[in-house]
Amino acid sequence: MRRTFLQRLRFGLTAILVAALVLLAVSMSLLRLAVAFAPELRGQVELVLTQALQRPLTLGGMRAAWAGRHPRLILEDVRLTGGPLAGLEIPELEVDIDLLRSLGEMRLHLAQVEVSGLVVQATYAADGGLRVTRVGNADLEQELPGGSTPKLPALVQLRNTTVRLTDLPSGKTFSLSPVALDLDNRGGSYNLAGYVPLPEALGGSLRFRAEWQGLDPAALTGRLYVDAWRLHLESLSGLLGRVVPVPALRGFADAELWAEIEAGSVMQAGGRLTLADVALPGDASRWRKVAEQLRGEFRWQRQAAGWELAVDRLSVRSSARAWPASALSLQFRQADTGKHLDLAGSYLHLGDLATAAIIVSGIPTTCT
Repeated sequence: MRRTFLQRLRFGLTAILVAALVLLAVSMSLLRLAVAFAPELRGQVELVLTQALQRPLTLGGMRAAWAGRHPRLILEDVRLTGGPLAGLEIPELEVDIDLLRSLGEMRLHLAQVEVSGLVVQATYAADGGLRVTRVGNADLEQELPGGSTPKLPALVQLRNTTVRLTDLPSGKTFSLSPVALDLDNRGGSYNLAGYVPLPEALGGSLRFRAEWQGLDPAALTGRLYVDAWRLHLESLSGLLGRVVPVPALRGFADAELWAEIEAGSVMQAGGRLTLADVALPGDASRWRKVAEQLRGEFRWQRQAAGWELAVDRLSVRSSARAWPASALSLQFRQADTGKHLDLAGSYLHLGDLATAAIIVSGIPTTCT
């Protein structure tokens, strides 16, 4: 009797599995048929995509193909007709459909949206304000919505993007291309990752990843990771000095940095840093070279009355001397008696303390 029951159970499970596979095969066949007749369905797809992308749009044409497990729609001559980017024209937009979720809920769900060849223009003001002024052929006459986190319909990928950044005080325009960005907030928070090749005047390249919640800078909470190669310190210190106090330096830097931010303030940070051909401002607009190489790993943490900085594997090499690998600790605190800076290290050369004091004087007592 027991053997008969197990046989029936096995037969039933097999029948269910076969039925599910048949239904899936039929669904895939219908979807492939729909892909083949996609150009004739442009009007219906235009309406559905307007709802899925949460942006009113019109299409000039459409093709379809398969990309792995997802059907892909190649939208031609896309024009947005509403929102802050109204009038934006995109020659080609690739949209991947989330097949399993769409079948399960019987409505269209997008897996990712890819835009290629977009040109973005922005300005950088003397007060450190950064503003996007033009995307493609659309001028931004109003600020992008802030104060809330708009829901993105899918992972948005920008490929072969050109960013033209105009520094208003100097009148210089820097062109960054090809920029690659991935933006997603379907989980309730923003996730942004990207690769930015820098112009020769600023350095080599940047890779970064950021996760944060909300759009209000004063309440920003999240994490940031940056991997920078061959940065030009003189150019970047002048640009970043409008946002946070930074010492004036000349030379090159390779850096791998991470930071945690709470309520708009950096709470802790760390990373690896290598500086080459480091020079400080001298007399008569001349630069004074102080080190051929400075390398170390650091950890910075905010404390109740100040901050603490620990440096490991510190090495300094100049034309005069070379430090052995050492460790260094800096602790800054503010009290009723004034400001205090405590310094301790496994190796310190007194001849280099004056130079170090100049650089440390540029470190802000707070990071916001």
